[in-house]
Amino acid sequence: MRIIEILKKEFIAFSLTFSFFSRISIIKAENFEEFPNSVKYIPIFSLISGGLLFCLLKVADFFLPSPLPQILIFTLQYFLFNYFHFDGFLDSIDGFLGGKNKTEILRIMEDTQVGSFAVLFGSIYISSKLFLYSQILAKSPEIIIFIFLIGRLSFIFSAFLVPYPAKDKGLGHIFISIGRNRLFVPLAFIILPLYFYPIETFSSLFFTFLLSWYIRRKIGGVTGDVLGAICEISELIWAIGYFSLHW
Repeated sequence: MRIIEILKKEFIAFSLTFSFFSRISIIKAENFEEFPNSVKYIPIFSLISGGLLFCLLKVADFFLPSPLPQILIFTLQYFLFNYFHFDGFLDSIDGFLGGKNKTEILRIMEDTQVGSFAVLFGSIYISSKLFLYSQILAKSPEIIIFIFLIGRLSFIFSAFLVPYPAKDKGLGHIFISIGRNRLFVPLAFIILPLYFYPIETFSSLFFTFLLSWYIRRKIGGVTGDVLGAICEISELIWAIGYFSLHW
């Protein structure tokens, strides 16, 4: 009976990763009490979600000419999974480029209005990533799994490097509050992309390190928006690295 209870608890924790990090809700997340137990499943969630995108891409390849399948998968990825992270990216761009100090940066990031910096760099980001997807995924569709995985591992890595929340509320505060010890297990999955694509993965992690250092210096810690931005930027850096080495 005890084993059944443990398995049920772990299944709930695993299922909640989809509720926390995607629009796919297996079990509705009523609150964040189970979040600490769900963190270890983020890499599994990433592999499953990336695998789903890969399968959909292969199916689309049968019916649509390139680059339409890649554009479709890009759209689905952002609608189902990356929308929240991209929103954090836009808020972070506005905050760090428009604010002069911690107070101003956080205030701008909390503003629901999209600023000119976000529009400019958001457009450049989407255009760049769409181009990379159209080139990379047309020849190597399995790469979508690694791009998806490295984005999530990077924000875990950043939370490990900077275990300080910049605010006393929000998703960033909840994520950081779980403690470094709970991040060791999901971070161990970094071995997978490092083994197959060491240069791309190291480049992405190194950039995450620099970005985390800069963020800590500017606002003293991380927020949910910052972690979303790191996810987005690390995906782009990894894709650029792959494209540079294989084209």
